[in-house]
Amino acid sequence: RALAASLPEGGTMMLVAAGAEPSVRAPLTDQRAPLEAAIAALRVQGVPRGVPSVRGLEESVALAAERLEGSPAPRIVLLTDAAADGEARLAAGDVALDVRRLGSARAENAAILDAAARPARPAPGEPRDRDLAELFARVRWIGSAPRDVFLEARLVGGDAPFASRRLTLHPDEDQRVVLRARLPPDARGRAAVVELALRTPEGADLGDALDLDDRAVVPSPGVRRLPVFLVGPVAPAFARAFAADPDVELFRTDLERLAALDADERPVLEGLVVFAGALPAVPPAGLSIVVAPEGNRAFEVSLGETREAPAILTWAEDAEALRFTSFEDVHLAAVRPLGGAGRTLLETSAGAAMREVTRPDGVTLVLGFDPAASDWTRDPSFVIFARNALERARRSRAAGGIAAGPLGAPLRVPAPDGSRVLVESPGGERADAVARAGVALVAVPALSGVHRATLDDGRERFALRALFDAGESDPRPRLTFAQADTAPAEEARAAPRVSEAWPWLAAVSLVLLVLEALWATRREARA
Repeated sequence: RALAASLPEGGTMMLVAAGAEPSVRAPLTDQRAPLEAAIAALRVQGVPRGVPSVRGLEESVALAAERLEGSPAPRIVLLTDAAADGEARLAAGDVALDVRRLGSARAENAAILDAAARPARPAPGEPRDRDLAELFARVRWIGSAPRDVFLEARLVGGDAPFASRRLTLHPDEDQRVVLRARLPPDARGRAAVVELALRTPEGADLGDALDLDDRAVVPSPGVRRLPVFLVGPVAPAFARAFAADPDVELFRTDLERLAALDADERPVLEGLVVFAGALPAVPPAGLSIVVAPEGNRAFEVSLGETREAPAILTWAEDAEALRFTSFEDVHLAAVRPLGGAGRTLLETSAGAAMREVTRPDGVTLVLGFDPAASDWTRDPSFVIFARNALERARRSRAAGGIAAGPLGAPLRVPAPDGSRVLVESPGGERADAVARAGVALVAVPALSGVHRATLDDGRERFALRALFDAGESDPRPRLTFAQADTAPAEEARAAPRVSEAWPWLAAVSLVLLVLEALWATRREARA
């Protein structure tokens, strides 16, 4: 703001935010209003895990130099807290570069570096409580002296915390915390989402150097309660294998019975769905298994003529569906060879017997044979196959149906082509996008919490985002700067000028590009 206010008459300025990818927030302009609006809209953003923090600075300076090429007396001002490890090699070419390092070495910050929720083990002699959970957190304090904070746990959407613990944090030490609580599923049988937050002893926000890492969200262990739908004449062996899991709730139905129900009474086929015989027109979201389907197609997979007694040749041991399984001693009575979309997981002398089709909103395993007409159901690999499917469905359901991603990155929301997806972020901001190729890319702010997506047909999905990165949570300046593309002997001469400036802007990482007044204006000023 000070740079914008100091522009001479006719002077122009450009604003570039140096996140994981550089973005021009205000094009070159001499108008104060758009500059003020762009500055006001800036937000602190975390850099995705695995992306070097300095890359955004380097690419932003390179972008600035490119945009200012040919301008009279251009100048780049880089504002950064330098809170990253390593060296930034800045390629500004012939453009004057002024690096202003913000903040101070005494910057203090508390951070949740990791969090998880797991089922609690009952004490010896106590019955198992399916709703009892243990919440794990790893907290770090970067400061000059010990500090007291509270770690609170609450349900997302709830008012009061249901568990809390007072912590005395010591500088540069990790403290591991375990909270126990009962977390029953909601009215729809869905697992609750838990928010862990660091607060002051008075219950206020910490107000430290970075607030993005003061809270985290995790799905509760109730997500292990998995609905499994058996639709059609599914082999009894599937029901026995799934029922062995105490957290599975089995439902038997068929397509005719589902079609006879009113829309508001019809259950949503989610979790894990196993079809046998007839199939719906569209596969459900999430994980589904198709066994010995009728007709010539099973969604995107084609079925050939029945072949008797095929020999099993190979199976994809690296596939998630077949982890730890073996078909070495398995024999099939018959198979209908599969073709079309997907990856072959099981190959026989008659052709593919199992294929996996991956879509933006889920995965379908198609079996071109009836397991009941084989000795596979008596082999241990069948039980392992069933357990692999259950755990895979649980992971998908816990993630809210939207693939995991870094804080601040666009959400990849599975949706039918041409449909509009509306996303509400934890801060109440709303954004939408139209789905293309089965996915809607929705830009969202870098906020920890639950980002909720609503599709045109009323279906809901959600994404859990949190900043778990020790480097990003350390606000102390430690980055060094050098001029890129220069000979070693010239580096000391060409290195950008570094100065300390504006501590009150700590933790902001952005690039301000200032193009000084036009030559005519400069001549008037000298006159």
